Amino acid sequence: MTSPETNLDVVRRTVQLALQAGAEQCDAYLVAYDETEVAVRLGELEKVIEAGSRALGLRVITQGRTAVCSTTDFSGDSLQRLATETVELARISAADEFAGLPDPATLAVGRGDGLNLYDEALESLTTEQKVRMATDCEGAARAF
Repeated sequence: MTSPETNLDVVRRTVQLALQAGAEQCDAYLVAYDETEVAVRLGELEKVIEAGSRALGLRVITQGRTAVCSTTDFSGDSLQRLATETVELARISAADEFAGLPDPATLAVGRGDGLNLYDEALESLTTEQKVRMATDCEGAARAF
């Protein structure tokens, strides 16, 4: 990518490319995460692993035919290729009279608010803080 894009920008651009390539309907999803694994054993740091990943999936429906493809390469050429090839794959797949996107009115938008399933404070923790937390937890468990 030549300029920083948000994940939503990438999804919107990919959908637009698929429509330009001939998709009648399409949707895309992007999964992005960072993870840290900290292991402490007998009060000593045993392992620290930090990793991140982003992946984009594209579903295309045209003439009742569906194809789904994905990529982890978000460069402009790659997204264009993803859109074009997914449309091409849809065109050669078997038709399904039930293929199509759901009616937007039936989608559950915002209905999960307030469930407190994720603590955003976790994103601001440094690796050192995570190591300290793991060491403190192990110490408390061993002291018990």
